[in-house]
Amino acid sequence: MGEWQIWKLHTVWDYFFFFLIIAAGYAVYRLAVGWLNRNRNLQGQIPRVEKRMKKSLGPETVCFCRGSLKTEEGEQPFDILCVSSDRVYTVRVFPFGLKVKGGANVPQWQFSDNRETRKEPNPVPGLRDLKNTLNRIFSREGLKNVPVEPLIVFSDNWGNTKFHLEGINYASGYTKLSEYLKRQPKKIAGRIDSRAVSAALEKYL
Repeated sequence: MGEWQIWKLHTVWDYFFFFLIIAAGYAVYRLAVGWLNRNRNLQGQIPRVEKRMKKSLGPETVCFCRGSLKTEEGEQPFDILCVSSDRVYTVRVFPFGLKVKGGANVPQWQFSDNRETRKEPNPVPGLRDLKNTLNRIFSREGLKNVPVEPLIVFSDNWGNTKFHLEGINYASGYTKLSEYLKRQPKKIAGRIDSRAVSAALEKYL
């Protein structure tokens, strides 16, 4: 086949099929864009992050998604709680933003893409409160030495998020989440009873 050029179209049918292919390609593009935008939210991204965490942490990992822990002190909402073999991750998911600026002591974090900029409250206080709630639950249930660690995940459908977060060393983009989890050192205390931990959490959901 030589070089294909548009002026080699000779008949009406040649042009019909040529523009039909263009129209089909555009339709596929619009469908893809629509899907990406419809899932650029917590409903679309939390299951995506949960799946990646389970795959990275191992088959015995148990995750609880989009709920609240109900205790005597009140309700504590969460995006994902992931019980792995040696710790519990408290995961905060952000579904929007290809660039993120913030920090441990910055009240409002800035999330932006090529079209808009949004601001969200600093998630650190909420993650800290969630850790305290979990520690109280584990104490009441007689579960000792259960490490609880925060994790912030930027999961924008449109690409890998670049972020600058002063004082934060527990954040990852979705595309590098597996690498982040594999880099975490094993806990000196060793394995936890993940079944007992999961059963304890279910009592407070």
